[in-house]
Amino acid sequence: MIFWSWATSQTSYEYQPLPSTRHVRLVHIQPGERSAALNCHISVHLLDDPPQYSALSYTWGSPVQERFIDCDDLRLGVTLNLWKALRSLRQATDTRTFWIDAICINQKNIHERNSQVRLMKEIYQRAVEVVVWLGEDKQNSADGVSLIPRIHAAALNGKLLQDPDSLSMRLDQTELPGFDSIVSQPHLVWVSQRSNHITCKRITTSSRLKENLSWYLYL
Repeated sequence: MIFWSWATSQTSYEYQPLPSTRHVRLVHIQPGERSAALNCHISVHLLDDPPQYSALSYTWGSPVQERFIDCDDLRLGVTLNLWKALRSLRQATDTRTFWIDAICINQKNIHERNSQVRLMKEIYQRAVEVVVWLGEDKQNSADGVSLIPRIHAAALNGKLLQDPDSLSMRLDQTELPGFDSIVSQPHLVWVSQRSNHITCKRITTSSRLKENLSWYLYL
């Protein structure tokens, strides 16, 4: 088993207990170029009055393919898919603050994990935006992302559930590869489940595409 590590420290990050069941952790992704090592800082806040943050929705992917990042000068393991997302979402000059379940929850502490899961609806609602990571850019994915508002509209009016083939039938033949590249991704299925937590919240879809797409989701 081979692990790729970008962390400079060999000492593992250790979670400290949260002060109460109403406290959450936020992770601050330090700025840097795409090829630079990932550095972050974890802070603890009362959910009733947190600083502005974004919530990241993504699929974990295989836990076996692990990467390491520097967190408060200590080594923290993350999944390959999250590592890719962090590299893409990191900005060159500004720190970005996120709530990310795999980092902000001590996954080894079952009591904390269960307690934090009960807060997830509120965590997503309090976020200034929910960033949906659909994976790295692939062939035709740029075309697929441009179709998301149409898929979203079809889902809201119920037509997508009544006749799943209706949307694809209305697409131009040149749009079908892009459509397939989006709806076939497991990421879309997972984040759709997560998005049920969100009411009237701006969603930002991000991948390695140069353009981000935002729309409002009402559930």
